[in-house]
Amino acid sequence: MNRRTVCVFHLVCAVLTTLITPATVRAQNATIEFAPPQVVLAHDICMDLLPSGRGADVLTVHLGANRVALLANDGIGRLSPGFSSPTSASPRAGTLADVDGDGIDDLYLMSPAFDRVDLLHGTGTGFVQIGSLSAGDGPLDGIAGDFNGNGVPDLMCALHNANTFTVIEQNEIGQLKNVFSVAVPAKPFAVAKGDLNSDGIDDVALACYGASKVAVVFGSAGPLINTNVVSMPVGTRPKAVAIADFDNDGRKDIASADSATARVTVLHNVDGVSFTAMASVGVGLDPSGLGVGDFDADGDPDIAVVCGPSFAVYVLQNDGTGQFTAQTIGFNFRPGRVAIADLDQDGLPDLVVSDSQSELVHVYLNATAVSAAACPGDTNDDLRVRLDDLQFVLFDFGKSAAQRAGRGTDLNGDGLVNIADLNVLLFNFGNVCGEE
Repeated sequence: MNRRTVCVFHLVCAVLTTLITPATVRAQNATIEFAPPQVVLAHDICMDLLPSGRGADVLTVHLGANRVALLANDGIGRLSPGFSSPTSASPRAGTLADVDGDGIDDLYLMSPAFDRVDLLHGTGTGFVQIGSLSAGDGPLDGIAGDFNGNGVPDLMCALHNANTFTVIEQNEIGQLKNVFSVAVPAKPFAVAKGDLNSDGIDDVALACYGASKVAVVFGSAGPLINTNVVSMPVGTRPKAVAIADFDNDGRKDIASADSATARVTVLHNVDGVSFTAMASVGVGLDPSGLGVGDFDADGDPDIAVVCGPSFAVYVLQNDGTGQFTAQTIGFNFRPGRVAIADLDQDGLPDLVVSDSQSELVHVYLNATAVSAAACPGDTNDDLRVRLDDLQFVLFDFGKSAAQRAGRGTDLNGDGLVNIADLNVLLFNFGNVCGEE
């Protein structure tokens, strides 16, 4: 090892033991583009689309056929019909979680027509129902998460007609039970989870359609006795809600799809318990679904918005401060649901969109042209910040532009490869750009 390499090695060690403040590296937002769609014939009209961690597959929920089915991914983003499993009558929405800890996702299904929640055990080749509960009046939507900090996934469910939020889990012998319920503003329509107050426990945001509000219920460790609900006005009749750090301040914010006003409202998280309006963006008619992903790989979460009557999904591109520019993806069908997943494993989130009036599902692979500058710390354009990037920076440390032979190791664009570039790389080490 030569003297220069030894010095650089010691310099890296010194940086690793200090608090790293990133240099500002922000590219101009790329135009978000998608490849022409692949069209897949699903089992029936899809009421819900659930990305699965199992090879970036997508699970479809079918109310009319009383089934759930798999669209299997070939690894490069092509989906094809896989297994199909029967369910109880009229499932409308679902959420996946490994409830029994066997490493395979299980499935909660909500059936509001029968006021029922079902739990289906995942076998890896299908689902088998193992539990059912009369959950309350109108379980319209739900999401799995650890709401009480015990390490076991709960079902956090919106009871639309009861104006209630409830938490459901298995008891000691595997039966489903309600463990916590709290009143929320009128007609909760959709649920999202995220740690809003930074205590390491999932919290819940609900789009309350009848009250034109978003309500937040905070999770807590131990017995669920917290009945404090924080609610904020948004646009008229919200149908969907999402949680992400939209303004890059380290606290997760909330977005709602306001169906009657054709807008998306973004609420800034002030201090973990209070929220103020940050942005309001016009979109198409009746926005009814939201998905979050970093579509342009600039490090900021963007939003996909389903607007059925406008025959479009609107992609809201984030400038990093929680302000958005809308781009429209027009369809020749009426979209119903959207799922976000990196189907082709290129580091960029893709779109899966269901047709609300047919059995067809449309897959849009992300074709956005992303530069290394839009992925801070990436020296070789693979949209990942890994050990090979660190090796490149160390190899080029102190070298001139001519000596670097075009390698992208000058991460902050100042003409030098120095401690500032190590700063950028180490701060972003481990990132996979495009994932949210």
